[in-house]
Amino acid sequence: MRKILPFLTFFLLTGITIFAQVSISADNIPPDPSAMLDVKSANKGVLIPRLSFEQRNAIATPAEGLMIFCTDCGTNGALSIYSNGTWRTFSNCNSIAPAAGTHAASQTQVTWNWEMTTDASGYKWNIDNNYGTATDLGTSTTMTETGLECNTSYSRYVWAYYNCGTSNPTTLVQSTLSFPDPPLAGIHAATTAQITWNWEAAAGATGYKWNSIDDINTATDLGMVISVAETGLNCNTLYTRYLWAYNVCGNSSPAILTQVTQAFPFPPAEGIHVPSVTGIIWNWLAVPEAAGYKWNSTNDYNTATDMAGILYMDETGLACNTSYTRYVWAYNACGNSIATTLMQSTSICPVLPDVSTTDVTAITQTTASGGGNVTSDGGATVTEYGVCWSTAINPTIAGSHTSDGSGTGGFVSNLTGLAENTLYYLRAFATNSVGTAYGNQVSFTTLFAGYSVRVLVVGGGGGGSPSLYSFPGSSAGGGGGAGGYSQNPAYSITNTTPINVTVGFGGSGSYPTPANGTNSVFGTILSCGGFCTAGYNGASACNGISGGPGTYWGAGGGGGGFAGPGSGNSGTSGGYGGNGVYNDISGSMLPYSGGGGGGASGGAQGLRVSTYGGGGYGANNSGGTSGGNGQNGIVIVRYTSPVQRGTGGVVTTIGGDYIHTFTSYGTFTPY
Repeated sequence: MRKILPFLTFFLLTGITIFAQVSISADNIPPDPSAMLDVKSANKGVLIPRLSFEQRNAIATPAEGLMIFCTDCGTNGALSIYSNGTWRTFSNCNSIAPAAGTHAASQTQVTWNWEMTTDASGYKWNIDNNYGTATDLGTSTTMTETGLECNTSYSRYVWAYYNCGTSNPTTLVQSTLSFPDPPLAGIHAATTAQITWNWEAAAGATGYKWNSIDDINTATDLGMVISVAETGLNCNTLYTRYLWAYNVCGNSSPAILTQVTQAFPFPPAEGIHVPSVTGIIWNWLAVPEAAGYKWNSTNDYNTATDMAGILYMDETGLACNTSYTRYVWAYNACGNSIATTLMQSTSICPVLPDVSTTDVTAITQTTASGGGNVTSDGGATVTEYGVCWSTAINPTIAGSHTSDGSGTGGFVSNLTGLAENTLYYLRAFATNSVGTAYGNQVSFTTLFAGYSVRVLVVGGGGGGSPSLYSFPGSSAGGGGGAGGYSQNPAYSITNTTPINVTVGFGGSGSYPTPANGTNSVFGTILSCGGFCTAGYNGASACNGISGGPGTYWGAGGGGGGFAGPGSGNSGTSGGYGGNGVYNDISGSMLPYSGGGGGGASGGAQGLRVSTYGGGGYGANNSGGTSGGNGQNGIVIVRYTSPVQRGTGGVVTTIGGDYIHTFTSYGTFTPY
């Protein structure tokens, strides 16, 4: 084989030049008519250049039909032929070309899109059908191309490449956008002096220009705004305006916008009215194009009240719980709107408030705490609430009362200046425009403060002794003993419980059996009655001194007094009764509880110095003659106070003192 290699080389080189066809075979069979080179072998092949994928791609300007064996294409290498500007690999490889997607175009840009293919390693994109110069995009399936001409069709190419080879190119076609269409007119908003021009957004527009004349060169550039407000217009006038959409390719033809301004203002919208019992504040909303408003109680614009720019009317003097209808117009230089009807009812007719009275607490001698709860104002504002009280039932605010506030809710009232130990009646009250309502009546009694009184208690005097029959003759009777005498200068009154008063009676001196005086009692104070029993010069008993009658032949001795015993007889004269006690509790200095004078046997009868509680005189010497009766007792209560503090007895006053004098049974009732 080595010996014929130079020959074959020479033959091939010269054969290409000399002969039209070359056949290489062991049997010298001529070449196939369609082949320039026909190599035949039953057990050999043709070995062409072997290059890696990178080496293949590095071949400068490969000729169409150039063949190599790509050692790392596919799984184990593959035959590569350069055809139609790209290397094509012939192997067991499913190299599917990507399908075109939906492209996104503007005037100067196209975003090219394609579908992802299965098993592709990546994609290449080019403006020409040349895989070798294509841009490798990796796995991205999109490519944004800028700097294009508007309104121009463009073709681009994309390949999918795999480990085993490269797909055929997919042609992508897209045109850039042209200048925009004219924008469509929207719905304009007109008032009497303004139009807000509106239009729809135009596809592909990058801005808009607006003008009052058909001249884009002097038009106002609004950018992407699709609305413009034009003011200072005349009412009831047709206006025409012009609008263009533009982009980098140019501008659209003008869109013509027309609108008539309003002839007169819109009617004002009804507001929220504020009713009261006798009035309504009528409210309406402002109208932008209005110069002023008119209001009337009838649907007559000509007689309506001009409110200028005021948006309410305060109407008074209405009837409660009544529906009213009023009318309001908006006006400007072009005229007036139609009337807006306003309707509202006044508040329901009020009634007296509802108020209840709470129990009275914190009661002292002169103060207490009361109150109440206003649960309803009756439909009119409660201007005052409080409590009123009196010693008579059903007190009113004409008498004593508090003023504790206004409105509704619970309240507390402080009562002062009350009289101690006094029964009061109290009611809560609440006043509104209808009148004054009263709550339920409660009662309470102020506390008793207590006080001291001066007390004199004098028992009844004992009866004088009658004369007795005796040898050698009759003897005169002795004087009766004085009634008991008790005084407490500060007797304590701690409550209003009535105090029973007992006044003792003077004892009888009747023959033959005289009687003792009876006791006098005030509360815990006891003064015993005077004695009438026989004895000399008297003796002490109970809490007073009650001297017994003196007895002596011929003349009687004096009865004992509270201040001392009586004296004996003096010859035929009776002995003096014992001294009583002088006391000014009654307002005058008077003697009390003196002993009775003894009877006489021919001389003077003994003296008795006493006003109450004195013993009776002894009988003179005349056998079987009765003695004198003892004086009745007395009870006197005296206190200093600006007001009377009790009842019972005969009440007199001296200066600032009250004096209760009891000469018989009775009751002293403090208060």
